[in-house]
Amino acid sequence: MVENDPSSTIFSTWEWLSTFWKHFGDESRLAIFVLEKSNRLIAAAPLCYKTNDSPRQLQFIGTPRVDYADFVTTIGEKGTLKLLKHIRSQPPWESLQLEQVPQESRTPHLCSECFQRRFSVRVMDLVVCPYITLPREWAEYKKIHRRVARNARYYERKLRAEYSLDTKLHRKIELNDPLMDCLIQLHQRRQAELGHGGVFSTHEMQAFHKELAHLLSNKNRAILHILYADSVPISAYYAFIYRRWCGLYIKGINPDFSRFSPGYLHTSLLIKEIIDAKSSEVLDFTRGDEPYKFYFASERTVNRLITVQNVNASAQAANSSQPL
Repeated sequence: MVENDPSSTIFSTWEWLSTFWKHFGDESRLAIFVLEKSNRLIAAAPLCYKTNDSPRQLQFIGTPRVDYADFVTTIGEKGTLKLLKHIRSQPPWESLQLEQVPQESRTPHLCSECFQRRFSVRVMDLVVCPYITLPREWAEYKKIHRRVARNARYYERKLRAEYSLDTKLHRKIELNDPLMDCLIQLHQRRQAELGHGGVFSTHEMQAFHKELAHLLSNKNRAILHILYADSVPISAYYAFIYRRWCGLYIKGINPDFSRFSPGYLHTSLLIKEIIDAKSSEVLDFTRGDEPYKFYFASERTVNRLITVQNVNASAQAANSSQPL
């Protein structure tokens, strides 16, 4: 069903959602709403209740770790609207908190239409997502991003003066693959250098991504792209592929080679490789406004946060908490 929704993303797939739930489901309680026709699934709302501080808050499965989230429907906004009306009629929930809804989604408008009386609806911009609409030829990209091409040539000459360079695209990622360990190590070393925790700072996140990368690679939806200097990994990208979209999800850099800007060079080499392969139309740096992304991408979109407050339910909950 997901594949038949033209606006679905890699984060809507069974592999992503089920693997996330396997590793983090104990933090929430499932609340999946579906719409069927002739015993066929035609729309779904992959939601859950938080079970810690806000037990009556509905949110997307994957929150806050998902990069894009929305309802899945094969019948357009009619499916989303029917799901919203069904959610509206369910036993009292206090809030519906929908994070990382893509800018082009009609869900904010449909929420405003569906939740009128007895509800408060607020929509706000949440995070920037830089991306590149890929040209057909690398030469076209270089015309727009002359500084990228010039700096990449400089760093490549500098590296090649001391090392033998090579890039490898790994499409098959085994469960507990050493390549994922390499990515994790590079990412965490770089983040530690920057004073950050890093995506893989917990064992749970490492286990989640190792399994996810394996499952997605079995469907040609995940890759590892690694830059080597004398066979030593100096930069790694973990990317997702979905239809004609490629998302650069997580990268890692060997800080021992920082004087060569391996991340900068690797990104430019990967962009060229993706353009030359003509397999994707969009290269997405996913959510986040890290400055390096804007060296390469001149386009951006915005993810939104939709908050629907069930005024009556909130009032009832407040009253029930008052001492007698």
